[in-house]
Amino acid sequence: MNKKFEYFEEVKQKRGRLHGSKVCLSSNGAITLGADFIDENKLKDKEAVTLLKLPGDSLILGLKFEDKYINGSYKLRCDNRKNSTCLTRTLVASQYISSCLNLTAISKDPNRENRIFDIKHYKDNIFYIEFRPSFEFSMPFSDIRNIPSDLVGIYRCLDKNEQVVYIGSGNVRERALSKQREYGTQFKYLEYSEIRDRDEAFKWEDYFLSQYQSKHGVKPTFNLINAPQKVAKINGESA
Repeated sequence: MNKKFEYFEEVKQKRGRLHGSKVCLSSNGAITLGADFIDENKLKDKEAVTLLKLPGDSLILGLKFEDKYINGSYKLRCDNRKNSTCLTRTLVASQYISSCLNLTAISKDPNRENRIFDIKHYKDNIFYIEFRPSFEFSMPFSDIRNIPSDLVGIYRCLDKNEQVVYIGSGNVRERALSKQREYGTQFKYLEYSEIRDRDEAFKWEDYFLSQYQSKHGVKPTFNLINAPQKVAKINGESA
C-alpha cells in the first residue's frame, strides 16, 4: 500500500447534526440547541429562554425554557422554518456572549468541535451548559506581575516560538514564576483563565494536559509528571 495513505485525515462537515444533548456556540452569538435535546426533554413548544448566570463564574450558563416570550428573555427560533417537524432551536445571545471574554474566545474558535458542549438538566425546565476555559487572557511573560497576586486559575506558558511548554493551575502569577525559576528557562508568553475554585482549576489542568498529550503524543516539555501524581506529591496543592 502506498505509504502516503497513512497520513489520511478526517474531513468533517462544518454544519453537521448535533447528536444527543448538545449545544453549539457560533461566532455570531447564536446558541444552537440540538434536535435530540429538544425532543427528549419535550421542549418543542417552548417559545423563549431566560439566561441564568452564576456571579463570577462565566463557565456555567443556565437556560430556563419559557412557554411564552417574556421581557428580557430570548426568542427560540427554528433552524428550518419551512419544515414544521424540525426540532433544532436557536437563540441569539450575542450581547451576553460578547460581555464574557471566555465565551467570546470559544465562539471564535474555527474548529466547530471545540464549540460543542453538553447541556444538562438542573430542575423543572432549567438546564445548564458548562463551558471550558479558553485561556482568554494573554500577555508577554515579562508583564506577569500585572496579574493580581491572588488570582487563581489555569495557565499555560509558551516559548519564543509560541509553542506551549507548560500547563498548570493554582495561583497563576506565583506558580508560573516558580516554574520559570525551577526550570531555569525564559518563558516568552503567558495565557490564562481565572477559575476561583482551586479544585475546578486543577480539574481543567488535567483536562488540557490530556488534550495536549492526545494531540501530540507527549506532554508539554516542562510537564514532567502527570497532574494526578502532582497532587499526591505536594499534598493536595494544585500546580
